[in-house]
Amino acid sequence: GSKHHTVLAPVFWRWGDDAVGETNTVVGNVFLHETKLRTDLGVVPLYFRGRSATDAYDISPPLFWSFRAQGTHTLYLPPLLTRFQSRPRGWSLTQFPLLWAGQEEDRTHVFVPPVLWFWSDRDSTNVIAGNVFVHDGKDLNDFGVVPLYFGGRGDDGSAYDVSPLLFWDFRDSRKHS
Repeated sequence: GSKHHTVLAPVFWRWGDDAVGETNTVVGNVFLHETKLRTDLGVVPLYFRGRSATDAYDISPPLFWSFRAQGTHTLYLPPLLTRFQSRPRGWSLTQFPLLWAGQEEDRTHVFVPPVLWFWSDRDSTNVIAGNVFVHDGKDLNDFGVVPLYFGGRGDDGSAYDVSPLLFWDFRDSRKHS
């Protein structure tokens, strides 16, 4: 019928089914799996790859892992403890434990522990660096050096300045205290 096989043990094996369009071939530590929709190849244990119309992968287990599907590409680099992903509307990068960063449409973030936190979107930007923070928002801007000074300004004319042990100053368009 449509099934076939050829074996030259222990070096060569080939089998499949022409009716379903599938063939498998093994030569030593190399394999090839083919169907009408997908092809997979491997050189065990060094390299593996697969391809279809909708996705693909390439893997060299100790060096890298790369996966692609539907506009998304993810790359892992195990020796560097790194992961990168690109997507149709953004990206992300992790270099563990030193860096987490990414963007998704109008949102962005960067985290470098314990030194820096940064995140933003369409309406605001926020930064924390050590004991300093900044918030730049749609209606209010804040700044501080913890625990020495805190200040802010609003678009409505309001403001505050505080040095906890020295002074507290709050004001708006009607009063000042």
